[in-house]
Amino acid sequence: MSFPRYVGAFALTLLVEAPLYVAALVGWFGLSWRRAAALALAANALTHPALWWSLRPWADDPAYLWVLAGAEAAVCVIEWAVLAAGVIAARGRGATTRLDLVLLAAVAVGVNGGSVLAGVVAGRMD
Repeated sequence: MSFPRYVGAFALTLLVEAPLYVAALVGWFGLSWRRAAALALAANALTHPALWWSLRPWADDPAYLWVLAGAEAAVCVIEWAVLAAGVIAARGRGATTRLDLVLLAAVAVGVNGGSVLAGVVAGRMD
């Protein structure tokens, strides 16, 4: 789990997650693509390094999958909070409904699930 592997993993994460976040934020929430891209980058820059480096000691542990699942759940919550703050800032609190927040949570879970799947597939190709 060297630094070059981290850079590759972060690039793969952005390749998978950023377009999906941008599409959802522009299409469903009416954000500009620039704001949407900034939010996608901010969410990933905030969560990816912490996730990657905190999982490193667990890589060969039998409990790794459980630790990964818990860590990804935490990532989803943090990324949802970043997205929600960005949508509320762009649209206003009164224009953002509870349903919008639930949809953002589903987006965060789906996007991160896709990213984990891409990472598993990429890892099998090593």
